[in-house]
Amino acid sequence: YLTEFVAAERRSSERNEKFQSFLTCAGHRLEMSQIILHSGSVWSTRVQGNGLFFLPFIGSLDLCDSTGNQYKIAPEELMFCPTIEACEFQCINGFDRDIVFYAFHFFADADNLDQPAQTSFKLESKNMLFGAGLMNHWKMGVFDSRIKSKLVLKKEASLFVTCLCGSFEFEERLLNQGDSIYYNELQNAEFEALTEFAILLTIELNNN
Repeated sequence: YLTEFVAAERRSSERNEKFQSFLTCAGHRLEMSQIILHSGSVWSTRVQGNGLFFLPFIGSLDLCDSTGNQYKIAPEELMFCPTIEACEFQCINGFDRDIVFYAFHFFADADNLDQPAQTSFKLESKNMLFGAGLMNHWKMGVFDSRIKSKLVLKKEASLFVTCLCGSFEFEERLLNQGDSIYYNELQNAEFEALTEFAILLTIELNNN
């Protein structure tokens, strides 16, 4: 199978910090941004491509869009926002501490949803991957150090894998926090957590 270690860059300002990964391979284009939003600061974006996903990591995320809708997303929850012409999203950090969240822009078909949808990973226990409800092709899990696991997909698929916290060995490739890797065709994968409280996120992408 074809693999690609995803290029990344970090940008920072007085108001927030942004860590981005860009993927363009096999007809898929994905932009993943980790946003560290400082207290009292504002972050905004416009939905691009085929939709936008929000995933809070530290702290809850309060969003509003340019049409007046408001959303509250808790950690472990995933929210999908379809592409709506001229629609922008804004987040204001009203807390006295930083909040950290991820934003994913897809430029290839990832979901057949035309309305905003919100679901939860429900991480009920450690050392296994949990699907995100109706968006079950998104999986996330928290792992103890030296726990070996296996990911089995129903059929060969393109897979995006990112390490949100700690370190993993995924198919004999080292992934530290912030690292991502893409597989063009994969059905089974073995991985091992190398640190305590290591968090892995996988996204199965549609093969067109």
